[in-house]
Amino acid sequence: MKVLIGAIAAAALMLGGVAEAQTAATTTPAPAAAAAASIPPSRCPAAIAPPNIPDGATADQRAMTAAYEAFDAWRQAALEIVNCRRAEHDEGVDFVRAREAEYSAMSESMNATINAWNTAHDAYCGRRGNHCTDAAQSNAHH
Repeated sequence: MKVLIGAIAAAALMLGGVAEAQTAATTTPAPAAAAAASIPPSRCPAAIAPPNIPDGATADQRAMTAAYEAFDAWRQAALEIVNCRRAEHDEGVDFVRAREAEYSAMSESMNATINAWNTAHDAYCGRRGNHCTDAAQSNAHH
């Protein structure tokens, strides 16, 4: 009985979300497009093109020295960009973890409330003189 009421409550929540999603789909972009649109642009510089790497088998010392200077400048700049992107990544992970914790806490609270309702409802229906039908049970949680 408890499972039935919990399942009905869960189905009502899911169906409400589906109906809302179907309504919203006609006025909002597709989920992937909406998600991409809601992600703020990176505050980090764009990636920079790597330098040309000479053929070490044929390059002379002057070409290798110039190439190394270009490579080292690129490496330092690219490392700053990568570190910036890593910091953004870590901030995003922290955000997701916080939302997961909120979601878990809300789900646990909802499940505890449903279980408490089921216990109270079963106690009420089990008392002498109270008659509970399936319709009454499914409507009792609304």
